[in-house]
Order: sequence, then structure tokens, then C-alpha cells
Amino acid sequence: MKNPSLWEAMEHLDPLLIEEADRPAVRWRRSLGRMAAIAAAACLLLAVGVLAAEELFGFRILEVKNDEHGARHSLAVEDAVQFPAAQFGETVQERLAAGGDPITVLETHPTSEEGIDVSRIQIEVPWFDTYAEAAAYVGENIPLAPESSALAGHPGPQIRVSTSGNAVSLSTVYELEETGVMFDVTIPVEGGAVPSFGSYYGTDEMELTQETTETGTGCPALIYRTSGERNTCEAYFIREGIVYNLFLTETSDIAVLQRILDTF
Repeated sequence: MKNPSLWEAMEHLDPLLIEEADRPAVRWRRSLGRMAAIAAAACLLLAVGVLAAEELFGFRILEVKNDEHGARHSLAVEDAVQFPAAQFGETVQERLAAGGDPITVLETHPTSEEGIDVSRIQIEVPWFDTYAEAAAYVGENIPLAPESSALAGHPGPQIRVSTSGNAVSLSTVYELEETGVMFDVTIPVEGGAVPSFGSYYGTDEMELTQETTETGTGCPALIYRTSGERNTCEAYFIREGIVYNLFLTETSDIAVLQRILDTF
């Protein structure tokens, strides 16, 4: 992916989910997010209109659909750990106490007919050159996984750490084998809402497949893969109570994703 961007990667954000944007715990692809396994334990090709509510690997699958509106999935995290604010780094604690990252309204526009505020805003989010610097900022008492050896040395833009009232997230994009690898970590904060995630692919010319695999340390991982008009694959897994999400753009090659998962 040439000149990968977190914002470009958000292009399949579900318009129907924008109304949820004021809930910091909800991260839709990704918010930016925001993307398979060789030895998958199970593989299910999801039919049109399939709904799901089962628990799997610490996630509750809320919805999986292929229909005239496109392919999408959503899930809530049930096994994440809510970390006390005091466990984070000092600056993160200050941002949490203030309710999250400062927001500046750059341009004010009338609310759309759908009732959505489309004002242009700027969020003050710190950026770091390396994963280690970002992890140190988050806090030495937060058990973040070390940087993936498969991704190290393939950095794209800088790494950002965003803070809301109920979650701290670390995110960036790596460039690997002609594709962009969006990497996102969500660390729930004590007293906040249960994190939810989802992806919307914006077209009915794609097939959505759900699969399972595991990381190199044995963490079960839930995989979503698309094929057709757009090829992507993404993984969700929970390690020491922290939620990780990998999203590969421009490819549905699960072998590439599995090589990365093997390093976690």
C-alpha cells in the first residue's frame, strides 16, 4: 500500500455506525478500525443476513452480515481487563483525569439531515517514532506485548497514543510485503464501558469469511477475511487483558497475517 494512512484505512467505516462515534469505547473500522489462518480451527462462509450472538475467545459476536448494504461485522469484548488509571504513565493519567485528549473545533458546519455533526475538529494526540517510546508513554505497568518481530523495521507513519474517558489506544500502520498492516491496541480503563469493535466494507461485491487461529503464545484469535471487490483480512485477540487488532489492506492472504500473529 503506497503512503498508508490511518485515515485512508477508515474508508470502509459504516455510515450507520457514525451515530455511535460519541461512545469512546466503540472502535469501528477501523476505527481505522481500522483486517486468517493456515491451520484454522474452524471456517465459516457467512451467508446473507446471518446474525450471531455467541461468545468466542473472550468476544461476543454481535452481528455478521453480507447483504445489499455490504459486508460487516461487530463484536463486543468480554474478557478485557479494566486497568486502574494509576497503572498508566503520569501524562496518560492526567489526560484520563481531564476526560481524554483535548479537542479543537476548526470549522463549524450545520448538522446534516441525518442529524450528524460534520464539524471539522482536531484532536491533540501524541505521536512517537517507535513502538518502544509509545509503550513507555502508556506506562511500564501496562503489560503491552513487545513489538512484533515480523513488523519491526517496517514502520509507516508515526505511532499515536489516544486517550478517552474509558480506554487508551496505541495505533499505527506498518508497510509489509506491498500491503499496509494497521495495528491497534485497546487498553480499557477501570470504570469505562465494555469496548466494542466492528468493520464495514461498503459493498455487496464481497464475501466475508470468519475463521479462527491462534498467536505464537497460544492466544486464540478471531479472523475476518474479505474477498471480491476488496481483499482484506484482520485479526482480533486478547493478551493479558489487552485487545489487539491487526488489519491487512489490499490482501486476503491469511499466510501473511499468520506470520505476524506467530510473533505475538
